[in-house]
Amino acid sequence: MKKKFLVFVFYTLLVLFLIALYTIPPALGVPATRFVFAMTGYYLILALLLLWAITLVQCLVHYKSDVMRFFRSYSKGLVVCFMLVCIIFISVKPMFRVLSDETNLLSVSKSMLYEKKADNVIMGKWYYDIFHPVRREVDARPLAFSFLACIIHVLTGFRPENVFVLNFIVLFILLFLIYKVFKDRLGGIWATSAVILVASQPVVSQGATSGGFELLFSLFVIISFISLRWFIDNPEGLRFQLLWANLLFLSNTRYEGIMFFVLVMFGLWCLKYLNNPDFFKKNMQIIYAFTILALLLIWWQRFAMKDLMWVDKINKTFSLNNLPQNISAFSASLFNYHFFFPHATIVNLFAVLSIFYFVYLYISGRLPKEKRAKDFLTIFILSVFVYWIFLVLFIAGEAVHPSTSRYFMIFFILFSVIAAVALSRIKIFKGNPIYALIMALAVFLLYHPVSVEDRYSRAQVTPREFRAFTEFLDNQAKKEKNILVIVDRPNQYTAFNYGAVGFNYANNDKGLPLEYNNHLYSDIFVMQKIDYSTQQPTAGTFLDSKYILEKITELETDVKGFIRISRVVAVKV
Repeated sequence: MKKKFLVFVFYTLLVLFLIALYTIPPALGVPATRFVFAMTGYYLILALLLLWAITLVQCLVHYKSDVMRFFRSYSKGLVVCFMLVCIIFISVKPMFRVLSDETNLLSVSKSMLYEKKADNVIMGKWYYDIFHPVRREVDARPLAFSFLACIIHVLTGFRPENVFVLNFIVLFILLFLIYKVFKDRLGGIWATSAVILVASQPVVSQGATSGGFELLFSLFVIISFISLRWFIDNPEGLRFQLLWANLLFLSNTRYEGIMFFVLVMFGLWCLKYLNNPDFFKKNMQIIYAFTILALLLIWWQRFAMKDLMWVDKINKTFSLNNLPQNISAFSASLFNYHFFFPHATIVNLFAVLSIFYFVYLYISGRLPKEKRAKDFLTIFILSVFVYWIFLVLFIAGEAVHPSTSRYFMIFFILFSVIAAVALSRIKIFKGNPIYALIMALAVFLLYHPVSVEDRYSRAQVTPREFRAFTEFLDNQAKKEKNILVIVDRPNQYTAFNYGAVGFNYANNDKGLPLEYNNHLYSDIFVMQKIDYSTQQPTAGTFLDSKYILEKITELETDVKGFIRISRVVAVKV
């Protein structure tokens, strides 16, 4: 009786604690929620990753996976995928292509590494051989990518390039999983053709050699659907637990990742796959209990701190009015033959035509004939279609814009997969899979140069300015320490471990002139945007006259103006 009472008290206190976490910080206001999120986010995402890893290991042990046999069976696939990833990273220069999204992810990983905080240092200074944060904020982006980058920092030391290492690993795993699925069903040649078609998509190559989290999101979408099929084939408790853990981690890779969790579970419930009581045994309660904590991160970021989410002041963020423009942009990605957009047009168009054919077979009941395969396809189609609708309703859901085409990466990956499946059903390729491999190689040779040249992402002004200034600063850092930079977006430079403050801070802070005159910094560099028409700094890069500047260099980065890099040579106190 006493034991039951203690168990009752424990669960009561646990429930009250969870209710408090969900309600008290938001009730105290946004600053309190920001503080709690920053202080606990690192530990919550760590626990989620450990839970996912433990669940995966449990499955491997339970099903007595033979690691050596696995490597022998798929050794060729491992080599093919590794070579493909190496080719991509050697030929396509890794760089930060979308700012400040990618540098914000890097900055959060830096905070996780050094302070175990889940926030973004947007201004900071280097002095006394130590980096001192000046201003910090909570970022809107989920924490999974930043935490995985933090793990690489732990192993190798903090380097901005570690995000490219992470995406190298992610791309390798993604290609290999696709290879494995195809090899198990169609054979090694078809598997090789499929991964080459995926690698042919420039948006994949550019996403892999960038610092964004879209590739990680795409990987866990693929993992989750593979796990879903594995579960539907044999609905057991441990398989369901792995599916749950995959979807839970997916929910923390992109803003809208939670949609797949809801849609997949809803589909399984409608198809009566959740009626088995084995899924909710006591030894599995920990994963369901922790779900509440994992969703807490989403609750705080998406609802309790609404100011984090981008909201257009004129138009609605999600609206039917966005459909014509976004659907037109998506169509343009399918029919454009100018080798400018990061899409393998021939593959995508063939895949879309194949989708219409497969949907016809699906509706007519001719494909697939086996019930479990049909159930899987039903959930898959529902989830992917709803996600596509979500994106084209979004005000920035343009598939052909340099900063937003990455949102659609998962669709172009799936297009390559569908194209490979469709080819395997065509008589001439079905009997001679080597023809499909030759065609895949031809497509890669046709579209990979689009990624190598990268005219598309280089059209963006802000990344071009950022690369020019960081190249200058990197050269200066070889000669001097304790550099401070004054820029309009200092968070991009603190992520690269530079001391950086904004113009408003420099114009109004009384301590900065004293710090300069007391030689706290070896140098202060300023990057201003100069308007062609006035030959004066833009309003956002105006610096008070108390700073005496020496012009170092100027560089045109836009038809409307250019950037000027200067050194502070004196500050009037």
